[in-house]
Amino acid sequence: MLANEEELEADSRGKRRRIQRACDLCRRRKIRCDGSEIPGSQCTTCLDSSVDCTYREAPVKRAPKKNYVDSLEEQLDQSMVLINQLRSELAAAHFKGTSPGSAPASRIDTATALTPPTPINNAYDQRAATMGILRARLRAFALPSPPPTGDDLDHMDLARNLEKLSLGRPTARAFFGKGSGATMVTAVLGIKADVERSEARSRGHTPEHSLGNAAASVWDGSSWTSRRMRFWTFKPWQRTVPRGHAFTLPPAAMINDLTELYFTHQNVYVPLLHRPTFERAIADGLHFRDYDFAATVILVCAIASRWSTDPEVFHLGADTTAGGGGLTSGWRWFNQVRDNRTEMSGPASLYDLQYYCLAVQFLECSSEPQICWTLVGFGLRRAQDIGAHRRTAPHEVPSIQSELLKRAFWVLMYMDRLMSAGTGRTCALEESDVDIEMPIECDDEYWEHPTHPFQQPPGPPSKVVFFNRILRLNHLLAFSLKLLYPLNKTRAAFAFDDAFEETLVAELDSALNDWYEGIPAHLRWDPQRRDLVFFNQSVALHCKYHHLQIYIHRRFIPSLRMSGPTGLPSLAVCTSAARACANMVDIQRRRTNNVPIMINMLPAFTAGIALLLNVWSGKRIGVMADPSREMVNVQKCMEVVRLCEDR
Repeated sequence: MLANEEELEADSRGKRRRIQRACDLCRRRKIRCDGSEIPGSQCTTCLDSSVDCTYREAPVKRAPKKNYVDSLEEQLDQSMVLINQLRSELAAAHFKGTSPGSAPASRIDTATALTPPTPINNAYDQRAATMGILRARLRAFALPSPPPTGDDLDHMDLARNLEKLSLGRPTARAFFGKGSGATMVTAVLGIKADVERSEARSRGHTPEHSLGNAAASVWDGSSWTSRRMRFWTFKPWQRTVPRGHAFTLPPAAMINDLTELYFTHQNVYVPLLHRPTFERAIADGLHFRDYDFAATVILVCAIASRWSTDPEVFHLGADTTAGGGGLTSGWRWFNQVRDNRTEMSGPASLYDLQYYCLAVQFLECSSEPQICWTLVGFGLRRAQDIGAHRRTAPHEVPSIQSELLKRAFWVLMYMDRLMSAGTGRTCALEESDVDIEMPIECDDEYWEHPTHPFQQPPGPPSKVVFFNRILRLNHLLAFSLKLLYPLNKTRAAFAFDDAFEETLVAELDSALNDWYEGIPAHLRWDPQRRDLVFFNQSVALHCKYHHLQIYIHRRFIPSLRMSGPTGLPSLAVCTSAARACANMVDIQRRRTNNVPIMINMLPAFTAGIALLLNVWSGKRIGVMADPSREMVNVQKCMEVVRLCEDR
């Protein structure tokens, strides 16, 4: 009910009472109105003036005081100046280097953003704006992924529907993103279906589908009957690589032994495979019938050969008596599948993605690690091709197939960051390009529980928790690679100078500290931990943490820095991290009876280099009193690397 439309309103008992406000005359005279306090229909002022007491005029809201308006306008002007400058700087950074012949539409769209910035206080300069964005990105790493939006789910439905247009096997599927032409195609076909149904109604015919399901009916097959199949099917000449050649598999007993070694020493750190499913398939003889699964078995045997003492794992003809024969372990099997995934006739299968993961795990510790960066990037592209990087629904029921696909994708992401940081190259995918959930923290034996599948029971935590913590740490590794080791054009575009980089390192250190504080209790460092699996995972997790500390600070070490000195204690940070890493891997080596732990080889090597750098830097400036104490830690790192060098 509006006050300017009625004089009276009813209360809960049906009685009528006067509105609690001044009448029109009292409001105009700006005097007190007693109309609500005295009986009758008029107030005292209206009675004295012999006029009707009305309540028709709408209340007039007083304007704010002028000084308050001026203050708001001044704040608005300042905000607009900041916004315009930030827009112009971000646009200039984005379009820097664009040729003069760019499309007119691009110049028109960015004309407002490219207006010259207005000089303002240095507190709001370009570096501060950039740092604010980067700080927000770092904080986001510690937060859970947001749920998918309706737009995301709609476009995932489109991707699933497009599986019906597959060129290859019926089970193969290709993924199309929001920006693909398929979005426009499905919109046009949906409109076409609506029009045809409307026309059918006008002619008195009953349409087969309701208008609400018009978009879905596009994919029922009727809209695609006009496809010219000679353009939609593969031809024999397109398959250039023969498949299906017979593998030379290890004996059944050796396969079982190598499977045990793989899941004990490799899959516990990089959980790619589901052990019950893998062993059940081997027991059923699937590797004799399925070529792709046989290739997976071959790669598992090749990787596990590093921990085997059986002479059958060595390459035929290798002389193992002269030392170095262990370098041939697994190659007799890997060579059978090294060119196994060069065929590009259709979308990747789960076995295809597992091939890239396993092949990189074998090659990264071989004499051919340089191919790993290319191979893992190739695997990630093929994973994107089938939409493995996207979640499908907020409450999708997990299955063995979907969880294995998720694991394969995250293993590729994990290895891509390691290979990119090791080679100083860019990562294939950024964290912002991915919204698939992390692997379910449930051990393999509980996936197929009859009443609570994919649920870790109360008690010991899942072994997969370790891998998920590593993935979060790898987000920081990729972020550090992108910002601390950019090209000069990036430094110029975003005004990266020494002061900015020092601030950035402080932010990265803060993010690292937050990550460290979030390590669960069963993975915190405890040299006396009884559970050997959690002990080994704890060592690996802390070694990765210290390795990232060294990675962030090493370019600011004075003896390695080409430009001027900084205020960062980078040499001290690297040395402290290296000592901690050396002590941990040494304790682990002695507790595990010299079993090689491949995941710790790179952190141990990096720690040894950092310690040697500290020794020689101290000698050069004459400040190290007893370098022999530091060399003890170097020897600890060398022992760990020596265990791995023959495998």
